[in-house]
Amino acid sequence: MRFRILNDEELKALEPELKQFLIVNGVHAEEWQSLNENNPEKAIQLIELFSDFVLEKVFDKINFLQFQTREHFAVYRVDDQLIESFHLKCSSADYNFTEIADVERAMNQITEGIELYKAEKKHNSNRADSVFELVNQGAQVSTLAVWHSFYNFVSTKK
Repeated sequence: MRFRILNDEELKALEPELKQFLIVNGVHAEEWQSLNENNPEKAIQLIELFSDFVLEKVFDKINFLQFQTREHFAVYRVDDQLIESFHLKCSSADYNFTEIADVERAMNQITEGIELYKAEKKHNSNRADSVFELVNQGAQVSTLAVWHSFYNFVSTKK
């Protein structure tokens, strides 16, 4: 399995797509029911294939991610060749980067104990796998606006 298996709620939301996927793969309603009853391992393999198919499409569409912990805020821009990122790290108890107001305050007053840096990394294998890796580490989908605010901020600090 390349990514992860979709949970029951996700599969229910994608039921029409799952049915279409099964039909395209030569599994009709009666065969699907028989597989579930008589060969559950094969049924799970088909769900894994479907999950990978869906998640690859989702991850390929994600362009921006952000990661937040108490001490670290990062925003990522994902393109076809690489991932660019901006990071704020803090060793001060005065900030809690899970609060966006503290991220904005830290950006406006870089002080001792706050570190700002930019990084770039080529994809290890492909774009979708890189996005999945970041999501697995706790990154969430972000926006162009968040990316631009960091990009503009860093540009003014040069």
